[in-house]
Amino acid sequence: MRTWVSLCILMSVSLTVAYVLYRRVSSYAHPDTETPKGALEVNATAPEQGLRYGEATLRYLGPLGVLHTKGSVAAVGTQHGRLLARQIDEVQRSLQSNVTSSVSSAGLFGSRLHTLRLRWRWRTLDDGIPGHQLVELAALARGAEKSGVSLGYENIVRQSAVFDVGAPVPQSPGAEIWTITRGLTLIAPLASELGNRLVVTRTLALPGLLDGGEAIRQAPILYISHPEKALAHASLGYPGLVGVHSGVNSESLGVFLHNLRSADVRLTREAQPASLLAREVLEHARSIDEAIAILRKATILGSAVFVLVDGNTRKWAVVERSPDTTEVRKGEGSAAIVDTFEGSKFKEDPMLDRSRRTRPMLLRQERARQLLRRPHANVNEVAAVLRDQRSSTGSRLTLGHRAAIDDPQSVQSAMFDLSSMVLWVSETGDASGAFRAIDLRHEIDATSARAAPPPDIEASEESQGERHATREARHFLVRARKARNSGKRNRAREFAASALARSPSLPEALLLAGQLAQDDDDELAGRAFLQRFLELGADDLRAREQAEAWLGR
Repeated sequence: MRTWVSLCILMSVSLTVAYVLYRRVSSYAHPDTETPKGALEVNATAPEQGLRYGEATLRYLGPLGVLHTKGSVAAVGTQHGRLLARQIDEVQRSLQSNVTSSVSSAGLFGSRLHTLRLRWRWRTLDDGIPGHQLVELAALARGAEKSGVSLGYENIVRQSAVFDVGAPVPQSPGAEIWTITRGLTLIAPLASELGNRLVVTRTLALPGLLDGGEAIRQAPILYISHPEKALAHASLGYPGLVGVHSGVNSESLGVFLHNLRSADVRLTREAQPASLLAREVLEHARSIDEAIAILRKATILGSAVFVLVDGNTRKWAVVERSPDTTEVRKGEGSAAIVDTFEGSKFKEDPMLDRSRRTRPMLLRQERARQLLRRPHANVNEVAAVLRDQRSSTGSRLTLGHRAAIDDPQSVQSAMFDLSSMVLWVSETGDASGAFRAIDLRHEIDATSARAAPPPDIEASEESQGERHATREARHFLVRARKARNSGKRNRAREFAASALARSPSLPEALLLAGQLAQDDDDELAGRAFLQRFLELGADDLRAREQAEAWLGR
């Protein structure tokens, strides 16, 4: 008995010590930050100036929040967390599924040990993030706590890299095409009597999120940041985003980020997330060459395309970065960039090759290049390009087709006139909404002349009801895929039917309905759904081949 008791005590002590060591190794060191005291206030005589906290302000232009921050990195992080705490919490809940999906729950002990394996996989992430950015992330968490919201420092750090090494939620539309994001950047020169200008349009969709990016769509934020010892800049993002996806600094240098996945992506101790690297560029680069030098020197965590545009010289450069490879190309005039590498150094990458062969992004890019070859005189003509719903052959595509430039699933659509420092932001997240004009020169430098933005761009005449129905249909498709993965075929077919009831011509819904009919050996229904999927123009190239083979057989 004494021997067994001794063995039990020894095993208990060993397991306790092992767990303590594991927690220590897999935890992030929490930087010490001071949270300034102060309450959230509004000017009683001028409430339109927005909410104030210290030197920071938050005001709203319709659904768009405009957050001005100023000071040290700790002050900027605190201001961000304090003013946007509840919105950050909602977005964080949406992104957390993509962190947890990076580690599989399959297997005998997969679900029980999932949290332990997740912490172990992400344990080195904070080592590659520069110290000043970790301080800002920690300050963001502290600021949110002051507003009564507990975000969790480790969650914030992981979500800063979610688009680099996270994974699409298994039942999301992005899982079918192995991606979380879908982006499009168009560069369009304008030639008019008012002079030559350069407009960059940007759309971003998040098909790999469980909610399709709905939480982010509902809370667009324009960040106007004045950090100490760095260039002031403006960036379009969402609550909790410390990095940059689309932005321009006070020197009229713009950075636009496309995250993607190549075969050499891995979690390491020395790598920085792409969005945080894009912010480094905005804060320290005054020209395209300086930006390229920063990107060449850095060690990047994921793979990304950095589109660099100089509004003064009206030139641009595309930097394609993976953890092991860098390729740069420069140009002038128009360009259309999607989520892939075009450089010769990446031709042999198997993940990129599979993505190019199966995703319809190259068809989207081809149509955009056709439209950009035409001269454009004003931003209304550029907005018309964003609203295009035709294929490269000129045939009209159904709403929601992923080869169309117009994407109703977009969570952000914007146009940056980098020559005039003007930003137009869609009020609905996609290209169909009204684009509100914002004078960035005045926002970045409040001491300049009074804000004088150009006219807004009116919404398209198309009804928003059909677009809302398309997004609702995709929510039902998420449920249908989840039910299918769980073996609940009847429930899956019901959800797919509900999706088709809301959007009868959505290719994704027709494809899934056809696949579910195949699962049940319902040849008549399967043929009808898949034939309709092909007639409307398949937007999943891999599925098109499979459907054609099945129908031919």
